[in-house]
Amino acid sequence: TLPEDHPPVETLPEDHPPVETLPEARPPVDPPKQAANSAVQILPSVGGRDKIDAMRNSNVSSLEIFSNRPKRTIRDRMNENYNRKDLGKTDSEYDAELPQRQKQRVKYIKAVNRLFNVKAKSPSLSYHEAITHNRSAKDREGYIKAYQKEITQLEKMFTWDTKRLYDAKDINKTQIINSMFIFTTKRDGTKKCRFVARGDQQHPSTYDPDATSNTVHQYALMSALAEALDAKKYVTQLDISSAYLYADLTEDLYIRTPPHMSKHGKVLKLQKSLYGLKQSGSNWYQTIRQYLVDECNLKEVLGWSCVFKNNDITVCLFVDDMVVTSKSLKYSQEFIAKLRSKYDTKVVNPGKPDDQGNICYDILGLEIEYNFGNTMEIGMEKSLESKLPDLDVPLTYTGQKLKAPAQPGTIIEDKNYTTDEEEYKRDVKWLQRIIGLASYVAQKYRYDILFYVNILAKHTLYPSKQVKQLARQMVQYLWDTRSKRLCWNRSESKINNVEAITDASFSNLSNYGSQTGYLMSINGKFIGGASKRTTLTCTSSTESEICAVSSAVPIVNSMRLLMPEISNKKTQYEVKCDSMSTISTITSEEDKKFRNRFFGTKAIRIKEEIKYFDLKFNYINTELNTADILTKALSY
Repeated sequence: TLPEDHPPVETLPEDHPPVETLPEARPPVDPPKQAANSAVQILPSVGGRDKIDAMRNSNVSSLEIFSNRPKRTIRDRMNENYNRKDLGKTDSEYDAELPQRQKQRVKYIKAVNRLFNVKAKSPSLSYHEAITHNRSAKDREGYIKAYQKEITQLEKMFTWDTKRLYDAKDINKTQIINSMFIFTTKRDGTKKCRFVARGDQQHPSTYDPDATSNTVHQYALMSALAEALDAKKYVTQLDISSAYLYADLTEDLYIRTPPHMSKHGKVLKLQKSLYGLKQSGSNWYQTIRQYLVDECNLKEVLGWSCVFKNNDITVCLFVDDMVVTSKSLKYSQEFIAKLRSKYDTKVVNPGKPDDQGNICYDILGLEIEYNFGNTMEIGMEKSLESKLPDLDVPLTYTGQKLKAPAQPGTIIEDKNYTTDEEEYKRDVKWLQRIIGLASYVAQKYRYDILFYVNILAKHTLYPSKQVKQLARQMVQYLWDTRSKRLCWNRSESKINNVEAITDASFSNLSNYGSQTGYLMSINGKFIGGASKRTTLTCTSSTESEICAVSSAVPIVNSMRLLMPEISNKKTQYEVKCDSMSTISTITSEEDKKFRNRFFGTKAIRIKEEIKYFDLKFNYINTELNTADILTKALSY
């Protein structure tokens, strides 16, 4: 109601068009009261409050409300009465003013020549990802059980001093180690939790930088399996639970309390070698080595760490996994009983064949089918089926399969290209995941892709369009050939024949580079191989072949220390090459041939090793040279 002294209000004429009713005004919102020394609370805008009200009044989720929203144009913005000065600009003018990502040039030579370590990405989850923010009730429950199991094991092993909590402020910061929980899912679906220390943040004064942790070499493991096949031995697989926690910790180190203790600002004093510490691997190796030698009457093979032997069994140790070969299961069972008196030992596979004489293993990622005393087949089909689809590469499941990872004659262009920093880092990480897995597979049993992996690995820091396409083809080829296996047949020969077949391709790479390679075998069973580019540019095919031979001879000589320990048969050692000129040069007695060659010193060294170690150096026909796949592309 207007006051009596209010001036008269004009009324609209009767013929005036109807007036639209204005919307009811929203009551003003009082600004929030700001407490002393507190941050200012920012309320949502009018449009934001409308959206929040809409979500509260509906049963749909916020994801459904905001997904697939149409892009707003300048006209839409003007109709919403936004108080902005740039409403009159077009979309292109507005976007032009946004900060652009800085482009940078990737130089081919610098990227290819740079040294790096290729590591596969670990599919692990943090505590918050696995438990706190996990939307899958089933997975969360599995991770919680794994978490509780890990805590129980840590307390059981007296990992830290449970009698006292220390104030973090009273401890030297260099002695306090951060910790974290890592959650993973095994291939069988079971959940696993591991409490680890942040060794990457560990101060150098808290560990010995010269301490090393050893694991069994791939050649040693494959040699032990090949010998088991020929000698009709049983293969038993063991696992030691929480192995590192059996090793005492000599340094004074403290760990922050786990989340379940709810003790903020408190630390625990470590008593055992927790996973993740720099010294834990070395401490465990020394602990288990001493026990195997002193209590189990085993001796470690000289030159081959983590290979232990006595008259009855051979033990290959890989951190907490053991592969035991024995002529009788009785010897393996006696060894297991001795281990269990000290360590929590799990028998993963007792090694007893079924009615058909078959035994299946999963040893360090290798899927092995052992027909006792007849054949052994090695593959990774199940592992590849689970890992390859996670590499962000669209796989083709039907149609013609690839016959090679790349088309023969493919040459990677050495042109510089332009990209932005964010895209470059993303592409490099993607390539590292692919090359890391491919390298692991190639070194284990797929020697046919060693050449391609070596070429791709040199271009990890050069993720051009062509390199990324070759990486995709590598993944597709591994998928198409995932069922391929390395097949061994039992040899009844009375002597062992350790053989290295070498090959080289002269000037077949960019900048006149040469590729060399060799394959190692025991009685016709391939146990390993290598493929690499020569460090220096070779001046002839003979020089490139000599480089290949020089890389294989030391491996053959090192096998002299291993074979007599794991086999009772006599062993002969041989190097084969398909270059008559190379054989003639190395076996020549004329010093003039060595003086007039750039590779004379290397050839003399090979000649002396062959003579000193009584190696055989023979010719192999080019058509029979299986090492040819290590130095050039596969043919279609």
